[in-house]
Amino acid sequence: MRALLAIGCDSYDHVTPLSGAERDADRVFNALLSAKIPFYDVDRSTLLRSPCTDVVRLALKELLFDGPKLDVLTLYFAGHGKVANGSFFICLRDTRIGALSVTSLSLGDLFRYINEAKPAQTNIVIDACESGGLIEDLNVLLKGTLYGEAGTPGITLFAASASNQVAKETAEGGFATQALVSYITGEKFLRDDSQTLDLLEVGRRIHESLSVIGQSPVMWGLNLYGPPQFCINPNYSLNNSELRQVLKTAGDAYDQPAQREISDLWKIHYTLPEVWEPRTFVDALGACLKAFGSDGSRRAMLARTYYEATCSRIVGSSEVMLRSEVCAALLAALLPWLHEAECHQLSRDVCDDLVAECCSAQLSVKSIVSEDRLAMLRHPGGGLADLFNHPIRISALMAWTALPLIVYGEAAGPESVASFAACVEELLKAYPACMTVVCEEQAPLIAVAVSMLLLTGNQGLAEEALGYYFSSLTDSRSRIAASSLDGKAALSCLTSMQDRTDESLFEGVANPCEALAVVLRLGHAANLDDVFDPYLWQLDGAAGVLFVTDAWAEFSAERISQGKNSTFEIGRDVFRIAHLSAVDVSSSPSDPVQRLAVVATALLFPDRVPWFLVEEALLRNQLTTVSRKAVEGS
Repeated sequence: MRALLAIGCDSYDHVTPLSGAERDADRVFNALLSAKIPFYDVDRSTLLRSPCTDVVRLALKELLFDGPKLDVLTLYFAGHGKVANGSFFICLRDTRIGALSVTSLSLGDLFRYINEAKPAQTNIVIDACESGGLIEDLNVLLKGTLYGEAGTPGITLFAASASNQVAKETAEGGFATQALVSYITGEKFLRDDSQTLDLLEVGRRIHESLSVIGQSPVMWGLNLYGPPQFCINPNYSLNNSELRQVLKTAGDAYDQPAQREISDLWKIHYTLPEVWEPRTFVDALGACLKAFGSDGSRRAMLARTYYEATCSRIVGSSEVMLRSEVCAALLAALLPWLHEAECHQLSRDVCDDLVAECCSAQLSVKSIVSEDRLAMLRHPGGGLADLFNHPIRISALMAWTALPLIVYGEAAGPESVASFAACVEELLKAYPACMTVVCEEQAPLIAVAVSMLLLTGNQGLAEEALGYYFSSLTDSRSRIAASSLDGKAALSCLTSMQDRTDESLFEGVANPCEALAVVLRLGHAANLDDVFDPYLWQLDGAAGVLFVTDAWAEFSAERISQGKNSTFEIGRDVFRIAHLSAVDVSSSPSDPVQRLAVVATALLFPDRVPWFLVEEALLRNQLTTVSRKAVEGS
């Protein structure tokens, strides 16, 4: 049986009161007793807030002597501590500094209680000033009559500060306690190969983190044996043995900087699926892959194992597109290594997974939208920011569901083409007011979705979507945000977009705007010149840009070093949308795997546009026009 006694003392009759000790005790008590797998007995465990000394002694008596014998006792204390007369004293509500021996609890007395009750393991955590002074009482423990004989208990002590230091705190509580709770809950990763954690190893890690702010926790362990006996390890997993072995083997071959990248991979792994940051994932994995040099086999093995472990980690996530984004992130990380046979084969396998996920998403989107139109709001009731970002999510869904057709287009088969078209049609019907351009991040999303509509013969759907997008750009005069926004910034952006008398640009505006270039160029590809050109004057003075590159190996980098920016201004450089057709865009990736990887990367990092898709749509339009004229001429 295991029991916890957590004590937090804010109120003092004769000593300066505190403000966060009770809160710290609450946090530790709740963290240790709310584990998914129970470790401490709830009925035997006790939380005391600002108790008197006699109350604490009574609680110890009941825990140690009045019930079933304890296997593990953990005592946590937050409050004042004092070193005096060769001993460390825990100060409680009625403590008097001039009478510590009779109005407080000395650590020496506590050790004697523990030795008499003999729990197999005792953990003592003290977050108090001068708590490192517990060393004064170690002479009690080191007596052979108490410790060292067969069957004598083990004890681990953690003091938040040295004997000549204060225990630092913030409004959130003591620094040491905050760190302790983060390891108990699994917010911070310690290890994953043990079901339980040991206070000594947790203490070492806390010491490392607090030493940088000038606080030096003190740890002691005596007569320790058997498995760790402090708390459940929330990061324990039997499923990560292969990943652990691969990362360990990789880490052994790396220099110190790359070791940090291995650590980053673990951090990413254990924050999933709650925290998903594609850029962090790609950069950390990419750095590890680069460290293998010319060893493509080991590079592919690490990438495959980490990919499979990540997919296992996100099973059960409510995010419909999360698995697709993980596939895209793996492809993005592998882009520089597609010339290696092993990495190319892995990328091909991941492409198959991505296509399957996006096909499934097509069905999910159609089903979800038909049942509940509000389901596409990420946080129902999330306010203005959620509504502002809604058009971005709709554009993203259209683009991601187009990925199964990227490699083969119409050759993918009539069923694939029809499924994609049905998905887009459902979104257009359900959210016509959301078919607007509000953010520069929509540039690659619109480019992919509408290009694939044109390349698969869905001219009507492409025209409808482009009509909505062009109309929204003329209404806002192409004043859109550079990225997705929070509530306050969203209000400023929407106000500026709707105020046609205000010529100033709001903070965070996309200027020049690549989304403008995408819509105009696709309008020409869809033969909408006669529809768009008469209203182009409403965009007079709007600046657009095309960033074109064929450096596919670095397409996933945060900064692409090779490429060309082409800027233009409506009313100065462009008077008809056909004028944009003279822009020299990049060549298309020749390899199907690379092609899908590049497009998926653009959706994952929507600050780059796969212009070759737009060019292919334009070329198809030109060939169709020539063929039609030839037929009419004959």
